[in-house]
Amino acid sequence: MFSKSRNNQKAHFPEEEKSKCLTMNYSKFFELLFSFSNAELRDFAAFASLGLNKLSRQDLEVLNAIVENISSSTEADRNEEVVQGKVFQAFFAGSEPQKAKADWNHTKSRLTQPIRRYIALLELEKEGLAKEELLLGYFEQHELEKNFKSHLKQVQKTRANSKHDFDKEYKNYKLQELILNYQGGQRKQQDELEQMNRALDNFYLENKLRIMVEQHNRHRIINAPKPADDDMRWGRSADLSQYGIGVRLFHAIYLMMCYPHEHEHYHQAKELFGQHGKYFSDEYRRTVSGYLMNQCIYYCHQGERVFAGEFIRHLQYVIKHRLFISGESLSISKYTNAIYMALVSEELDWLEKFVAKYATKVNHPHIESINNLNKANILFHRGRYDKALELLPTFDYSEMYFKITYDKLCIKLYFEKEMDQNLQSKLIAFEQYIKRKEELTEDRKEKNLNFIRTVKDLTRTDRRPILLPKESYLPLDYNWLEKKGT
Repeated sequence: MFSKSRNNQKAHFPEEEKSKCLTMNYSKFFELLFSFSNAELRDFAAFASLGLNKLSRQDLEVLNAIVENISSSTEADRNEEVVQGKVFQAFFAGSEPQKAKADWNHTKSRLTQPIRRYIALLELEKEGLAKEELLLGYFEQHELEKNFKSHLKQVQKTRANSKHDFDKEYKNYKLQELILNYQGGQRKQQDELEQMNRALDNFYLENKLRIMVEQHNRHRIINAPKPADDDMRWGRSADLSQYGIGVRLFHAIYLMMCYPHEHEHYHQAKELFGQHGKYFSDEYRRTVSGYLMNQCIYYCHQGERVFAGEFIRHLQYVIKHRLFISGESLSISKYTNAIYMALVSEELDWLEKFVAKYATKVNHPHIESINNLNKANILFHRGRYDKALELLPTFDYSEMYFKITYDKLCIKLYFEKEMDQNLQSKLIAFEQYIKRKEELTEDRKEKNLNFIRTVKDLTRTDRRPILLPKESYLPLDYNWLEKKGT
């Protein structure tokens, strides 16, 4: 009875139509119905007619009329006012207005419960653990021994071959609990308690470490509070070698973030992921790859440019396994990080193919302007300065990250083309901009100011400019300054 379209597609609308629909002020009732595909609507109408829903004949007639009216339009052009007007006119318009409105609202209220029940069943089809628990629990409660044993064997086989995910150990715990409940008062030699304890320990530790990793990651990216010192000491001193792969992997990732100067933690996490990645779910692999790539960005900003190449290798992995885009569109931060790291590693051929493939997948109102800036940057790194200069006037986006990227590209181009007046004017304006930007971290502010000071020194003839240590600049700037012979 139940349509499988939910399992095969996440959204029913093209992205632009979906965002348009989400901004409309639908009522709760029609918001639910409009979330269904036409196939699911027909499926729901059949489900609603079952006796367990306790709907009257008139309720079912109203529902069928609603479904027919919704299905007659495209999924992107559904209109609550039109559907409601037609159904109201057909079934309620003959009564006194106040009574008609009350009857319509009561009917919608009665129809809402079957809708929610149907959605719960759709979600249950996707959530294996809940379905297994319900079935095994039913068989145990009604003493259906053959069904319990048969289904238990099927569940254990499926579980053994399933991908590792953040809740796998919890599922193992719940399964052992069901077996223990089934055995009831039997006190024979059992290992279910030991397996329950092991699964619970692994689930707790893996997700405790996962939370600590994300806390540290947010501290690094958005300056959120760090994990408590006790957690950091526990993470460093704990011997977790006897636990499952999820615990050991996230322990290595946590140590990698807390003690980045000790590169062995990064390499341990990378090695564990390389060995066991094929056994992880897609979401698990996407999450771990994201942490490894963020660490590469961190190392690169500390002057260790070799990690730009490491970043690209990780990115190629997630692209190969179709993990790069989550949902319908690509986030602008993922897109710009990939471009920046490819420029640092000077993998320009790969970068041009990447931009050609993914530029149209970024959902951003200024993507055309941003892509012109990206093209200008690639042309600059290929030494085609005149072509890069031609693209600069096409950039008209003032968001801080892109404004800084644009200004620094202008400075480098003006220097290369010996456009001294433009260069001096841009240096002054850019320095003022950086100094007044309070949202810039002190580290980023200082690195940009170091770039400005060094470029100013490059234009002087009375002394030889001195290049500061590489960690004093952003990596792309250091690459260029190093080539200028400072």
